[in-house]
Amino acid sequence: MLKRRWLLGCTAAALAAPRLARAWPDRPVRWIVPFTAGGPTDVFGRLLAERLGARLGQPVVVENRPGAGTIVANTAVAHAPPDGYTLAQTISGFTLNPAIRPNLPYDTLRDIAPVSQLAISPIVLVAKRDFPADDMRSLVALAKAHPDGFSYGTAGVGTLSHLAHVLLLREAGISMTHVPYNGFAQSSLDLLAGRIQLINDIWGGARTLVQQGQLKVLGVAGLAPVPGMPPLPRFADVQPGFDIASSFGLIAPGGSPPEILHRVATELHGILHAPEMAPRLLEFGMAPIGSTPEAYADWVATDVARWKRVVSEAGIRVEE
Repeated sequence: MLKRRWLLGCTAAALAAPRLARAWPDRPVRWIVPFTAGGPTDVFGRLLAERLGARLGQPVVVENRPGAGTIVANTAVAHAPPDGYTLAQTISGFTLNPAIRPNLPYDTLRDIAPVSQLAISPIVLVAKRDFPADDMRSLVALAKAHPDGFSYGTAGVGTLSHLAHVLLLREAGISMTHVPYNGFAQSSLDLLAGRIQLINDIWGGARTLVQQGQLKVLGVAGLAPVPGMPPLPRFADVQPGFDIASSFGLIAPGGSPPEILHRVATELHGILHAPEMAPRLLEFGMAPIGSTPEAYADWVATDVARWKRVVSEAGIRVEE
């Protein structure tokens, strides 16, 4: 029902503002990044914003709005005028937050207009090279033989890396101890030191240590190929159909003119699939998508529903 209201709102905006859409943009466009400057998400956003500005003929100015698991940035775009001059990046927390935080200051499906799913990065389960399992089948057998005998690190309670592992444990019928971290840097130090045995996190964080031979991949949560790597074991080897990846997207205020959303999505598709972007995306461990607003809206609605179900069944709570 909420998705239907959002689509009706877009239709109304399209009928009410054709003149605005034709004139857009006639001044700089704001591009909100939900993290501090200098990190991978910020660098990725600045690459896209610079190239989008060149195609639009107006500067696309990056504004960093970190905080509250991307809620600060999402709130800023949800409350901005729906005129095409405010855009914001998203990560997977965009669709996880409605499941783990019941008191959001915006409605994800009503107050925000999806523009494009930009890229995905695989979620991988990694261990030290001498860990006594090499793939998901041997890991599940090992975990069943030693209940609660292993600990795994993630990017934090309620993050995609955490929820993906919770789903794996539940579906595989095994148990492990969760150790939340603020990022891959600290968890990898503890893994190499033997304080934890596994890490479940995005490929962009683990990639360097895997390619250096210090860590090995026991499983990939998604079904898509891992950028820059040969075929790897998958969660789906033990749980058929298991398909989760970290998603990066772009959003606008709800009710933004569809013509503008489609223009931005079209330009971003061209940018993401340009030959010169391939090596940069490989550095981030990302695979480009560049979807339409409609495809991203469908994906958002489906993902919100999935994680609400997973969180409810697992009884996961995040302190406000």
